[in-house]
Amino acid sequence: HWRAVETARDRRAGEPILLFHFGDLDLRFVAIPKLAASNDFILPRAPAGSILEGADPAREIIPYSLVRELADSAMEPYMNALALLKNMGFRRIFAHTLAPQVEDEAAYTAFYGAAPLSLRYKVLHVFNDRLRDLARERGVGVIDTWSETTTNGLLNPAFNLDNAHLNSAASRISVAKLVASLPAD
Repeated sequence: HWRAVETARDRRAGEPILLFHFGDLDLRFVAIPKLAASNDFILPRAPAGSILEGADPAREIIPYSLVRELADSAMEPYMNALALLKNMGFRRIFAHTLAPQVEDEAAYTAFYGAAPLSLRYKVLHVFNDRLRDLARERGVGVIDTWSETTTNGLLNPAFNLDNAHLNSAASRISVAKLVASLPAD
């Protein structure tokens, strides 16, 4: 991936490339726990037969709009800061989508506390969808590696480093996408 970085540097020397990741810890320690204790929601347009479809009837079903508001309230300050940087003249600003989480419930619980896999992935989808929308509204680029790092919508184990982070192979995908997204001038 260093060759990709050198290529990016050669494209426009002197102008920084700014890539930001939304606070994954905010998602895992704030957003998901707010819902995980007893709530679930129905994700619009969830693929049929996937873990994203439907909701657990044993949990209180809350409106999707509340989850979207939670995502917006968490993401707005972040995205507004990126828009401010863009307005200051930084052209190469990117937001990276949130990464898929480990499928193993015990491994996830050991790091972050209990939360059902389907709920975690639905929340990830809402946050990533909002990140894409808010970035587009503000003229900020998006680096999205979801399709490359998942299999059937779940984290591909080949990209799992330690049950909390993605590995260097996932990083290489991010760098390649970043380089491909850079303005040509």
